[in-house]
Amino acid sequence: MSTKEEIRMSVWKYMEKNEIALPPRPCYYKVPNFVGSRYAASRLSHSSYFRNAEIIYVAQDPPLIHVREEVLKSGKLLITSSYRLRKGFFLLDPEKIHPKAIRVAVSLRGVSRYGEAVSMSSNHKVDLYVIGSVAVTLNGARLGRGKGFSDLEYGILREMRIVGKNTPIATIVHECQIVEDIPMEIHDVPVDIIATPSRLIETHTKFKKPPGIIWDLITVDVVNEFPILKQLSGF
Repeated sequence: MSTKEEIRMSVWKYMEKNEIALPPRPCYYKVPNFVGSRYAASRLSHSSYFRNAEIIYVAQDPPLIHVREEVLKSGKLLITSSYRLRKGFFLLDPEKIHPKAIRVAVSLRGVSRYGEAVSMSSNHKVDLYVIGSVAVTLNGARLGRGKGFSDLEYGILREMRIVGKNTPIATIVHECQIVEDIPMEIHDVPVDIIATPSRLIETHTKFKKPPGIIWDLITVDVVNEFPILKQLSGF
């Protein structure tokens, strides 16, 4: 089996060489935006998982901007993150945002202006969790950009009880991002649903979701970097 970094590099190179990657480019060391991401977002938004959800978490990765927009356009509540979690998470209510302001509101710059900070004592419960990916497998293994940031966001929201163990996790990718195998570790977040521009896949994954933050993997420097971790750890 290839290493995680080999898989990432193979996907990034293929997407760049074949002009599948969209800005921001080059797509190396990022969750890549891709040709057809809007159609993949639309496909996800027509799924029963999306339609039945009232509150949806969507990460701030570039290809997910269309998913974030779909959430608000569908009249649902959106939870997303601030830049590097400096201000934690924000809740955006479509009833408080003019339709013409949605694109700005769901951006990293817009969430703090249009959203309401999610407190540590929040009673909000996410019905669908949408995460960005560099690569996935049909059985639900997932690979991010390699910094562990997506896993950390998921762990924090589990600790805050905003996301539960049964909350379905979805991602959108280009077909070329679906690979044969990905090595999974205890902190890696698997996916239940994969949306591409041409199909919706239920993975029926057997991989366990992380129960929260894996504190043994968190250094003091990381805790000091993220204020929300300081609150959760009690340091």
